[in-house]
Amino acid sequence: MFYGKHKVDGSYGFFQSADKCANGVEISEETWKSLMIAQQNGQQIVPDENGAPVLQDIPDNRTYAEKRAAEYPALGDMIDAFCKAKAGDETELMALMAERDAIKAKYPKPEAAVEQVSDQVTAQVSEQVTEGADV
Repeated sequence: MFYGKHKVDGSYGFFQSADKCANGVEISEETWKSLMIAQQNGQQIVPDENGAPVLQDIPDNRTYAEKRAAEYPALGDMIDAFCKAKAGDETELMALMAERDAIKAKYPKPEAAVEQVSDQVTAQVSEQVTEGADV
């Protein structure tokens, strides 16, 4: 088994013989199997500096807001908890709020975003003061 570049499109992959790929690196069937299992579990296979296959984690490029949204409690659960709280039982609502707070702590707003909003607010207030508006 060989890992190398496809001769036509240049993509990396696994080949049965070295003549089927460019810069093929021979690997054992056991190595191939372990790479396939790791790939199924969320890692990606990339060539190292010598062209041999290595594993790396797939980078999570989602924004903090996207990460939060993916983990927040379902809207239906929130509505149900609010209805129960209105009827006097706040147990579920308090649990969901604690879960939400934990997610917000896990994925905090980037400091740059906070500073940008702060700068925008400061600029707006300065404009209003300069124009003589009541603040």
